[in-house]
Amino acid sequence: GTNLTLVDLLSDDIERSLQQYVGDAAGAAALANKGIRDKADLEALKDTIMFEQSALGEQGLARGQLDAIFSQFTGGAHKGFIMGRETSGVSPLTSMLTKATRASLLQRAGLTQLMDTANLFVANGVQNVMEPVMARLGWNRPGTMSKAEYKNLYDELQSLGVIVGQDHMLFRPHLSIDETELANNVYMQIGQSALNSVERATNYASGQIHVTAAQQMVSAAAVTTNVLRALAGQETNLTNRMLRDIGLEPKEISDIVDLIRSGVIEVNGGNVKLNSSQWAAHMGDEQAAELANEFGAAIFRAVHQQVQRGLVGETSVWMNSDIGKLLTALKTFSLTAVQKQTARNLMIGGRQHFLRAASWQLGFAYAVLTLSQTAQGQEMSATDRARLAVAYSATLGVAPMVVDPITTMLGFDDLNFSPYGRYTSYLDTPVFE
Repeated sequence: GTNLTLVDLLSDDIERSLQQYVGDAAGAAALANKGIRDKADLEALKDTIMFEQSALGEQGLARGQLDAIFSQFTGGAHKGFIMGRETSGVSPLTSMLTKATRASLLQRAGLTQLMDTANLFVANGVQNVMEPVMARLGWNRPGTMSKAEYKNLYDELQSLGVIVGQDHMLFRPHLSIDETELANNVYMQIGQSALNSVERATNYASGQIHVTAAQQMVSAAAVTTNVLRALAGQETNLTNRMLRDIGLEPKEISDIVDLIRSGVIEVNGGNVKLNSSQWAAHMGDEQAAELANEFGAAIFRAVHQQVQRGLVGETSVWMNSDIGKLLTALKTFSLTAVQKQTARNLMIGGRQHFLRAASWQLGFAYAVLTLSQTAQGQEMSATDRARLAVAYSATLGVAPMVVDPITTMLGFDDLNFSPYGRYTSYLDTPVFE
């Protein structure tokens, strides 16, 4: 006999259950799009990868690494792989500890998020970013993008599936569904729920949600303008390699160029009109639908390369473990897959692109730190502020994570970059005192 009833097996956490279902469905759809219809197909693919590695005599991915990678598509907490061992993800206790730490130290996350704006300027150029920024504010001069034109472009992008500026409504990263399962103990579940609410409130009150939304919307408009200007023959910073990197292959480029030349897509300097409702009349329903899907996906991909969000594949599998979570809990920069993004920037633009990105990021970090310290009435020398800016740079921020522990162990705290040493007072007083 048992005292359990059917209602005991039902979840009353609608928010978590809905997000879990959306994640499962999205992962299944992504695999199905590549011909992987069920778990048997997925296991067969893993077996094939292992067999081909063995046949080539290569020491590539371990089976545990493959399981961890594909766990990002199959629902539940993402598995990890660290020091040759597979993990089941981050434990509820570790997740709670890191949430409490972030909530107590990062009340100015909105100001920190402002630093990501540097990525928009690097990727799109100053003019393509400033026009939508000024249009949002209603400050543009005659002949440039107006507020109404900016809104029309944003609405058109939404019709192509480019949903940006609404992450706080569509996604719930504070639930940590991807990193940890729901705790078994009822008190731990209460603790998880409470800290989830605290973290979301922190992100809201600090302005981080609002800044991210604005950045994504401006980025979508800037990317679209930059791409269409490049394909219209105007001078931009984009190369064919950069277009291919965001997912625009020669076929899509040819179709878009044809639409521009025929006047369906209008490109007038920095003001562009997609007129996507007219694409089908020019090229047929099926081709227009395919182009809309590919173009929308390319813009969406570019936006999230510039305004970082932890999409599938952006987090290294070693981070999906208790050790990995603790090591990365207090990183001050937003980039999630440092080695991948650094390699990508070097491949698509070379050393010059990498150095330009580092310069813009350091400049924005320095400016935001100056603004923050002025608001708090704190003083710091220009040299020390520049060193602190390195810790907040997406391109260079990993260096302090390596250097600071070594200098601290050697007793040279004054050489640290990170704010968690000499400049602890730079941060607000922890809320959990």
